[in-house]
Amino acid sequence: MEKDGNNVGIVSLYSLAEQNAKKPRFSATYSNGAIGLSYSPCYNFTQPGKASIGGCNDVAACQTLKKPSQYVPIGLQSSITYQVNSKKNVQFIYTDTYEKKLRRFTVTIICDKKATTPVFKALANTGDNYFATLNTTCGCPNGCPSGVGGLSGGSVLLIIFFVLLFVYFVGGIIFMKYVRNAEGTEVIPNVGFWSSLPSFIRDGFTFTFSRCRGGSSGDSSYEKI
Repeated sequence: MEKDGNNVGIVSLYSLAEQNAKKPRFSATYSNGAIGLSYSPCYNFTQPGKASIGGCNDVAACQTLKKPSQYVPIGLQSSITYQVNSKKNVQFIYTDTYEKKLRRFTVTIICDKKATTPVFKALANTGDNYFATLNTTCGCPNGCPSGVGGLSGGSVLLIIFFVLLFVYFVGGIIFMKYVRNAEGTEVIPNVGFWSSLPSFIRDGFTFTFSRCRGGSSGDSSYEKI
């Protein structure tokens, strides 16, 4: 969450994340391409290829070196924390331990309303601290959705209803056929109710519409005025 004056908003990278991706969402290089950083928000990734030293498996961030080829894990999704810097930019911070050293990766999320396509830039590391910037509209308060979406409560109830209905019919048919030795339409559980259901629905609609039109469902003992 970021506070800007009297405004409070949420900075979320969920809409930029790629679940089950086989490669990092963002990659960039520095030092003439000899060193690179890879990063994926929200979900883990495994750095493609094979390095002669090290490896980045199921990480949030990875440093890549060319000579010698080496993959250094510098951040795990489970370690994420955040802070707001002096320029009111949100910073996501990740950590990981590699070769008995604690690595710390900080990515600064910069609010850029023109960056509809995110721009990831790797910055030089200082010791075991690694830095990058990400210019994106999602860096602005409430610039992007704050979740990955999902089913509404009504959708969940409908799914549960139809699953139970399916189990009811399948289980009932099996019971009627193999336990009660029923045949034909008699294998349908409560066949009398289900065969009468359409007429019940029709009668219900007829009654409802007749009342809406001011009609009567039967003879009245009152004299009309």
